[in-house]
Amino acid sequence: MPTISYNTLDEVPEAFREEAKEDGDKFKVNLALNSKLTEFRDNNTTLSQERDDLRSKLASFQKVFGEDSSVDDAVKEIETLRGTAQRVEDGELVENQGLDKAVQERTTKMKETYENQLADARRELNAHKERTSAAEAKYQRSVIDRAITDAAMREDSAVNPSALPDLLRRAHDIYTVGEGEKLVAKQGDVTLYGEDGTTPLQPGEWLQTLRESNSHLFKQSTGGGSGGGDKNLGGLSKADFEKLSPQQKLSLANKNRK
Repeated sequence: MPTISYNTLDEVPEAFREEAKEDGDKFKVNLALNSKLTEFRDNNTTLSQERDDLRSKLASFQKVFGEDSSVDDAVKEIETLRGTAQRVEDGELVENQGLDKAVQERTTKMKETYENQLADARRELNAHKERTSAAEAKYQRSVIDRAITDAAMREDSAVNPSALPDLLRRAHDIYTVGEGEKLVAKQGDVTLYGEDGTTPLQPGEWLQTLRESNSHLFKQSTGGGSGGGDKNLGGLSKADFEKLSPQQKLSLANKNRK
């Protein structure tokens, strides 16, 4: 089973640190352990539930206060309603010169109370937004890590197990999570597609686009013949190969594997 050795526990990627086993002066991670994949799936379920709960609470706050409402707008409305109710209740004091002062004092106290309540609600709403954003980011990272790990561990990927942490870092630069936990590869705002030009670039295909120009990430072939750099790059120089689009690299990689 594939394992990776690290000199210290701090060098082990956080996603695999719990699986690291001390072996002499090294820390080893068994990448084929089913417990890690199970943990990924359990974490995804928990994060999804937490995300949905936070979104529900956020919607409730927005329903009460509105997306574009301000503190001053809410205070003015409350002042008007409370002032009218008080005048009805104290109607016998209409001719009393002290009524305006009493209403003003009551209004001032109400304004302070509701401003404090609105400020507290705003802070709680912002805290919910931050927790939702953090939960969403953690959820997406776990989905990407799981998909790339699954693709890299397939025998036909030829990925060197020790290269997995590097590949995960690269994957987070181009992949996001779409509907149904499907990965979407993008270069800026442009969606990247596979060799057929219509299917979004899948993790397995993406790994092959890296194979020619990042051979140190893959197991070395034991097949016959030295080949040479130009043959491995389809007759292109390394500089010219780097200029190709991901789709062109994938197509070239597939041709050279045949």
